[in-house]
Parts: sequence; structure tokens; C-alpha cells
Amino acid sequence: MRKNLRSRLWLLIGLSIWALQLHAQSRQVTGKVVDETDSAVPGANVLIKGSTTGTTTSSDGNFSISVPAGKQTLAVSSIGFQTKEVEITPAISKVTIKLLPDVKSLNEVVVTALGVQRNTRNVGYAVQQIDGSGIQEAREVNYINSLQGKLAGVQIGGNSGSMGGSSRVTIRGLKSISGNNNALFIVDGVPMANMNMNSTATTGGQGTGGGGYDYGNPAQLLNPNDVENISVLKGAAATALYGSRGQNGVIYITTKSGKGAGSLSLNYDLNVQIDEVSYLPKLQNSYGGGGSPTFTKLYVNENPSGFLPGGGTYDDNDGKGKYDLIPQYGIDESWGPKLDGTLVRHYWSWDQDRNNPNFGKAAPWSAHPTNARDFFNTGITFSNNLSVASSSDKGSIRFSLGNTNQNFIYPGSDLKRFFMSLNTVYKFTDKFTFSGGINYISDKSKGRPGTGFFGNNPMLFYVMYGQRQIDDAYLKNYKYADGTEQSWNRTAWNIQKPAFTQNPYWNQYENYNTDQNTRYFGNAGLTYQIMDGLTADVRVFSDYLNHLDEVRSAKGFFVGSYAKRTMVNHETNYQATLNLNRTFNDSKLSLEAVAGGNILNIKSSTDAGTTNGGLQNPMVYVLQNSVTPATISNIFNNRQTNSLFASATLGYNKILYLTATGRNDWASTLYQTGNYSYFYPSVATSFIFSDVLPKTRWLTLGKARLSYAQVGNDADAYSVSRYYDYVAPFGSFPLQSTSDKLFNGKLKPELSSEVEGGVDFKFFNELLGLNFTYYDRRTINQIWNVQIPAESGFTTKVVNGGTVQNKGIELTLSATPVMTRTFSWRTTLNFSRNQNTVLNLNTNGEKVEGIERLIVGTERRTNKVSMIAQKGMSLGTMIGTDYVYDANGNRTVGANGTYNVTPTPVIIGDANPDFFGGFNNMFSYKNLYLSALVDFQKGGDFFSYTNLYGNKSGMLAETAENGIRENGLINPGVKSDGTPNDVVITAQTHFNADGGNRISKANLYDGSFIYLREVRLGWNFPDDVAKKLRMQALRLTLTGRNLWLIKSNAPNVDPANITNSIGNQLGFEGGALPPVRSYGVNLNLTF
Repeated sequence: MRKNLRSRLWLLIGLSIWALQLHAQSRQVTGKVVDETDSAVPGANVLIKGSTTGTTTSSDGNFSISVPAGKQTLAVSSIGFQTKEVEITPAISKVTIKLLPDVKSLNEVVVTALGVQRNTRNVGYAVQQIDGSGIQEAREVNYINSLQGKLAGVQIGGNSGSMGGSSRVTIRGLKSISGNNNALFIVDGVPMANMNMNSTATTGGQGTGGGGYDYGNPAQLLNPNDVENISVLKGAAATALYGSRGQNGVIYITTKSGKGAGSLSLNYDLNVQIDEVSYLPKLQNSYGGGGSPTFTKLYVNENPSGFLPGGGTYDDNDGKGKYDLIPQYGIDESWGPKLDGTLVRHYWSWDQDRNNPNFGKAAPWSAHPTNARDFFNTGITFSNNLSVASSSDKGSIRFSLGNTNQNFIYPGSDLKRFFMSLNTVYKFTDKFTFSGGINYISDKSKGRPGTGFFGNNPMLFYVMYGQRQIDDAYLKNYKYADGTEQSWNRTAWNIQKPAFTQNPYWNQYENYNTDQNTRYFGNAGLTYQIMDGLTADVRVFSDYLNHLDEVRSAKGFFVGSYAKRTMVNHETNYQATLNLNRTFNDSKLSLEAVAGGNILNIKSSTDAGTTNGGLQNPMVYVLQNSVTPATISNIFNNRQTNSLFASATLGYNKILYLTATGRNDWASTLYQTGNYSYFYPSVATSFIFSDVLPKTRWLTLGKARLSYAQVGNDADAYSVSRYYDYVAPFGSFPLQSTSDKLFNGKLKPELSSEVEGGVDFKFFNELLGLNFTYYDRRTINQIWNVQIPAESGFTTKVVNGGTVQNKGIELTLSATPVMTRTFSWRTTLNFSRNQNTVLNLNTNGEKVEGIERLIVGTERRTNKVSMIAQKGMSLGTMIGTDYVYDANGNRTVGANGTYNVTPTPVIIGDANPDFFGGFNNMFSYKNLYLSALVDFQKGGDFFSYTNLYGNKSGMLAETAENGIRENGLINPGVKSDGTPNDVVITAQTHFNADGGNRISKANLYDGSFIYLREVRLGWNFPDDVAKKLRMQALRLTLTGRNLWLIKSNAPNVDPANITNSIGNQLGFEGGALPPVRSYGVNLNLTF
């Protein structure tokens, strides 16, 4: 016991001596951290270099730290300042450390028109740039959707459920009534074809609820892993150098190069993503298919062929014998009998001659609440990318291979993409350089779902016109062994042919579509340095796109059909420029200038064919299999624009900049009018006023900018003179036809003039940032078709006229609320509000008068709801029938108990949002980071087919809630004498007579939403871990996209997910496909 006590005593004494020695070897160092104005820097990190020991400064900049014996180094850092290392000798116990500002904006550059990189200080207009990583970790097949909520002033409409479907990108509102309103996409200087490949009719096109397939917009055909950064040129001054091509703003994408890669760098990126339906309409599960609440009795004695021996479920003992209950298969609605478990003969219990194993079986008439969700699969997408890069003093090279394989949520649907790219720079001499790049993309898809009110849209059956008792397990057996279809919508118990609607699985597997795109694009050029600050550059840019789509309808109970379409677009730009960059030290002046010319040539064609009268033989999909000769059409389009342009930026003392640009286009499309030459000027100024104010810590940067510019939009090819098309011959006589449109030999280009002003602030060494922009743009000489009297021999005429104004604000607010040695929180909010107004519809110099409104698009089913242009209203105003109101605003009710309706369409809404934006937060702790993006929209009305027909057919939950089917309802309102309505009507009557098929306003909804759009959780592995694995860097990221519709004012539809066309028509939801939520993992390795 004593021995143990002595041992412990000696151990305690030894530890005490060691602690005293340790204390003696370390010392306390105090100090203060200040900025260049000697103001305290609170929250600065003070770290002993080579250790994990550190502290942070107090609110007055003071700190105290225990420093080991000997000479040590303190590393001091704070956001907005350059890191400073201070040597602490044993003699130093107190120190003052001054940090210098690290203002990134002093050297921050953005990509502007023509791909020119400019310092943000001398840019006199709004430009926003984001890093390519924002679309590479949390991705969608159409990468454009990954930009949603991240850019002020940029509205992106897409549909995550359409398998690489269209994304409409509108910058600062709709400008053209009938022309293109989509932003121009440019990749490394190459303008990218981005045509609308879907049906575009004013009435019945896919933008207005018409049927078809959404083949997506071609701008998405780019490898996201190749993207270095994306710069958005929003206003007219920013895009003036692009002439008519830049009318709607520019999305400029710069791809990665091998610059700075060293002798060899290899990167591999793997992305695996799970896709699932995130939102479906609320369906009722109380009543089944049919138009009345009773079944039909089918007696064995009268129809023995419909039964097995001894068959028949019921016998009323009335002498008629046994029978089975038969639902109304041929009625594609759910106003039928209550789902109470009664045994009935379902559609799948017939067709003994097809060797149906279920023949003669009765089963319960019961609900299958998950039948709609059961149709959709869990999709999976694999993306791989491998890149190799190298650089030296002679140049650089980067080669990339990538592929994406997606098995989507629809049965039989898949998408495959292959990417290949090469970027290179080579210096022949110090003055002579070659640079260029080539990209190849192969894109193939099968089994796209139909969109709009269309049989191949699965939502037609599951939501808009169907029967709620259908069991998806039986629906999957869509055909018999002999290949004939088994449809839920059979004409009768003994007639197998579908009455209206085919089995959705038959549509996916037999009535399937395929499409493919082949794209080559790239650029090549030579640059020669004539003298210091002066270079000459000649370059060619080319984009070739070949699109093929094929649509099949199987021959069976229907005659079948086949359609094929090939679209080819080839654009080539030849460009030469002189570039000057000089600084005049003695006068504090600087000059950046570019002058050059461009020749644009576009050749496009569309060759299409469709069978007539059906298919001769089943499963043979060629035009020659047509029963009668196939209809063939060939359309070609050639156009050329020659241009001269120049730009000069004069700077004074790095605080005041003036930029002037000019471009003149000569367009072949207007050559015959004499109005083919038009000039676009712009002027912009930037003033760094913070540099002339006394230095303060709170104001790091203050910049004011102001610009004015004009840009235009030329006409479509062949808009000014008559042409003739070949049509089917009359016997042996060839025929040609011409359009019933009267062309205009005096047509002028559309012209937009815009004034833009704004301020940019950075506070507290960039802990807080603010960018504010106001703009006012007017677009005149709109090109559109007006109706003229048919007795003139024509029905429409192409005219100039009308003025559309867009004015609004854009706000971006960034902040770093918390910044410590190991943890940071950065947040960004962007907000945009655009006010769109049609100022007039006057035609210019044309004898066409009295135009009150112009129809931009009309939905195809009720033909009552239209998007219009009307003086004094927004371009996006919606008209349709409305309720009739009394003087007190009450809805009036007719004698039959249904609402009264206006006799003609009236204004019922506005498809334009009041405002929209995004809110992003990024949290970082050591090597971990968490990013979350919420985007939002207020307003933006839309007319909903999902709700209209889902209610009309008795499918939606609303049609069976609160005893409405059992008890009927009384419409709130007043009768003609002003007394409250007291007439009871049935639910079926109400949803037929009081719905949007009669009263448009009944199914017009507010498109507001708040969305958790994106979440990323990533880990950058420590360098020592990566080195042990023989890597330079290793990153693992968990991602989510379209995760949660937090708030919506519209029932049964995701208002952020209704786009299936990039056309001008807004405000139409034509049976939208369901939104898709995605979860993924991204692994990035660098060697």
C-alpha cells in the first residue's frame, strides 16, 4: 500500500515539474489586428503556423495567444484582407499587425460580348457570371434548368418530367409579339442553334396545350463537365455588338482549356442520380368508372360466350338466371358506381379467343389509390466524364470524353448522350498563335412521353380522362400473346377495340417515338501580335445540327401510322478583328478597342413525311408502308448577314470609363425591301466613385453605371416576297401552291432601345455586396401577321407595328454573416421585377386599322382562352370567359343553379409574374460544405387542363369530397332577383357546367411558388489523404434537385413545371407531366 502511494506521489511530482517546464517554455503574446486605416479588424483568425493552435480577435481587434518557446510565425487572415505572416521572436510579447485589403473586384474579370474578358470596373452595364461547378454537381439532363433561381433578371421555364425537354430562357421579359424571345446561347464564340423543335401552331401547338412530344431545345446539347463559366449579358448595351442576334440577351459559355494544367493533369467525374415523381394530383378513391352510378347485368343464358361453364356471380331468383355486373368500359370518366367491393367483371376478364387466363373471373370493384404512382418507375442516370489536360510555355491542350445514360421514370423510356471535345492553343512564335476547339455530341432518346391533351400523355388517362378503379398490375399486361391490345377503355364487353383511349403501357411500348441529334460545333483562328497592345485575329465559328425524330402508331385495332422528320441547321461565321489595349502612363488614360467584320451564313432544311390511310403491314415503320402515298414536305431556309462592328473603352485614372460601340448589319432577309442595312449604337459609362472618396473601412467599392443602346431583330427568311411550293400533282399535271399570306415588300427590322442604370457596392472588405439595376426598353416595328378581309385574296398580311415596353429592376444582395478560421456562411439573394406593357398596336404605313388586340396563342380544346397583345395591357394578358357578377361583385346564378357566363371572352389574368428570384446559402466547415437554393415566383396566371378535365371527368379528389356526390351542392352566388342562390345541383352537373370548359376563369390559377430547388453536401478530402491515394484532389458530393414544392397557390399542378415549348405562348398548362425529384452522388478525382 505504501509502495503504491509513493509511486503515485512521485508521478504527481513529475507531472507538476513537466507542467512547470512546459509553462516556462511557452509565453503569452498579445496584440491587435488593424486595417490600413488603423481601424480594428474583429473576427480575424490568428494561427501559429504549422500547428492547429489559434484564436480570433475580439470586437476591438485584440487577441492573446500562447506561443511555444523559440521563434514562431503567426498567420493572420480575415475575409476581404490578404493573409499576413508575422515572425514572433522570443523577445516579442506584444504586436500590432496591419492587414492590407484583398479586394477581388480590383482584378475581377467577366466575359462580355465577342468573348472579351474585361475588368468589372470598366463595364458600364449589368453582367452576371457564375462558375461551371454550379451545373456539374447537382445536374439535370438539360443543364439549363440547373440555372433556375441563380441569375437576376433571367426567367427559366422547364419541365423536369419530360426527359431532357425544353427550357425557355427569357431575359427581362417578352419583347417581340410574334418573333423569338429566347436568349442567344454562345459557346466559345459559336452561336448555337436553339430552334423550337416542337409543334408551334397558334392554336393547338404544344405551347397552348396541343399534343406532341417535347424534343427539347438544342442549346442543351453541351457537356456540363466542359463548362468553365457562364456569363449572362442582359441588356441592350451588353449585347449590341451581336446586332440582331443579341436582341433577347446572351448566355455566353466559356469551356475549359488546358491552361495551367502543367505537364499532365487527368480528371474523372462520376455522377449517379436517382429520379422519382415528386408530386401528383390528388385523386378521389370513392367512385369508379362510368357515367352513371349503376352497373349493367350480363346474363349467362343470354350471352353464354362471355362466361366459363358454371359462371355467373349473382342470381336474383327472378327466373333470368345467373349474371355478372358489367361496368361502363367505354366511358373514360369516373362518375360511376361507388367503390364498395362489389364483384364485377373488369375489362381484363374477357377475350377467351385470345387465351386470356383471366377470362370469366370477377373481382372486387375497389379503389387502387396508388395506380397513378405505380405507373412511374424510379429512374436512374449515370454520367461519366474523363478529361486530360496539359500546358507549357508553347500552349495548352484539353481533351474530354463524356457520356450520359438515363433510364427515365416512364416505362420503356431512355436517353443516351456521348460527348467529345478538344480545346487547344499553340504558339508558333511569341507573336503568332493558333487557338481552337471542336465538340461532338450524339444524343439518342426513345419513349418520350406525349405532352398536352394527347393520347400518348400518360396524364390523360391517370388524371384527365380515366377510371379510378383500374389496377396498374393488370394494366401492365397491355397485350395478349397474339400481339393484340388489351385496353381498359374497350368499346364493350364483347368488343375488344378501345373506344377512345389506348392502354398507357401500349403507348409507351408500341406507339413509341425515337429521336436523335448529331451536333458538331467549334472554332479555329489565328492571332498575330502586330505590336505591343495591338493584335489581329481571324477566326471561323461553325455549328452543325442534325435532328431526326420518328413517331409510330402501331397497326392493330387502329390503322396505324408513321411520321419521320429530319431537321438540319448549319451556321458558319467568318470573323476578323483588330484588338487594341493601351495604357498611356503620362496622361492616366487607357484604351481598349476592337474593330472587325463578320459574315454569317445559315442554311437550314426540314424534310418530313407521314403515312396516309394507315400502314399496309404491322411493325414496318417506313414511309413506303403507307396505304396511300405518303405526304412529303421539304422546306429549306438560307440567309446571310454581313456586319461591321467596333467598340472602344476609354479609361481615366482607373476610375472613369466610357465605352462606345457600333454595329451595322446587312441582312439578306430584308434585301428586297431596301431596309436591309441597319445600325446599332451603344454607349456606356462606369464611375468608381469610391476611389475619389476618403478611404473608409465600410465602403470597399462603389460603382455607378449608365448605358444606352439600340439592338434589333430581323425578319424570318422569305417574309417579304411571294414563293411557291410544290404539292401533290393533279393527275399528270404538276401543281404549285402559294401561301394565303400577303407578304410585305417594305418590311423593316424590329428595333429595341434601352436605357439602363445601376450601382454596385461592396462593403466591409466584401463582407456585404449589393448590385442594383434599373432598365427601360422599348421595342418598335414589331413584325407580325394581321388578319385582312378574305375578299382581298389573302387572309393575313405581314406588317410592322406595335410597341412593347419592358421596364424593371434587378437586385443581387450578397453577404458573409459569419467567417471564422474553420467556418463560413455566405448567402446570396437575387430579385427581379419586370413590368411589360403593349404601348400600341399601330401598324406603320399600312392600310390596316382598328386592331384592338392580337392573338398570340389560343388553347386547343375549349378554344376560349387566349394569350393576347392589347394596348395598355401586358404582352401575356389572358382572355377567356368569366363569371357574371352583380354590382356588389357577387357571382350570379341562372335558374338551373349553374353560374352565368360572359357571352364573349374578357380579360381574366396575366401570365407574367409580378416578381421572381432565388436565395442561396453556402455553409463551409473545414473541408465540408453545404449549399441550399430556394427559388420563388409571385404571380403568373395559367389556365389548367389538369384541373379542368380532372374535375369534369370525376377523377380529382375535389369531385368526391364533403358528400358532394351524395348530397349535391349549392353554388355560392345570387339569383337574378338578388336573393341568395338555393338551387341544388349534382356534382357532375357542377363540374361540367361550372368548370373551365364553359367558364374559363374557373380553372385559371395563380402561378406563385416557393421551391427548394437544389441542395449540395460536399467534402473536399484533405490534401494528405488525396496524396496517399496518389491524387491531386478528391471530392465527394451528395446532391438533390427539385426537392420540395414548399408553397403553391394552384391545386394538383406544380406551377414551376408546366413548360413544354420555347415558343412565345405563356399561361397554358396542357396536362403537365409530373415533376421529378432527383437525388445524386458526384465523385470527382484529379490526378
